[in-house]
Amino acid sequence: MSDYDNWSLDGLRDECQERQIEFSSKDGVKTQSSKLRTNDKLSDVVVKSGEVQKECKNIEMGTDREILEQSKLPSKTISAQSDFNISHDYGVKGEIPQDPMSFESMQSREQRGSLTFEERMTLLRFEREMALAREEFEVRSEERRRPARMEDKAFELELEREREKDKT
Repeated sequence: MSDYDNWSLDGLRDECQERQIEFSSKDGVKTQSSKLRTNDKLSDVVVKSGEVQKECKNIEMGTDREILEQSKLPSKTISAQSDFNISHDYGVKGEIPQDPMSFESMQSREQRGSLTFEERMTLLRFEREMALAREEFEVRSEERRRPARMEDKAFELELEREREKDKT
């Protein structure tokens, strides 16, 4: 069906009408055959994408089943408050654990995005303090610049007055 060039014009028009492909009365054999070939390619792409979507759904359903089966497994429960301990994310298995609040530990966990609540709060406080310090610095530097600007303006006014005196 891909060799539409050998078809008659009426046969091509009938096929285009059947597939609901728009064509004009001016379209010749080559134009209509190219439209039909394009439609064939598009339908192949749609069929292939449908197969891919079915495969994705099957994979998703398979992973959902695995999660459901894992949730049916007996889980450990905490029998007493003393059995409960807070563990930190130390990264790769076999890695020597560091102090959870050390700079290197915080930096590596920050890169992985697994900071604890306290660490995030500490980081937010630090960022807020840095922003306040930056604003304070800008205000102080502006206060230092202001008298210098005033002196510059006064100097410029003096120069203008001297120029006016020289002109007269």
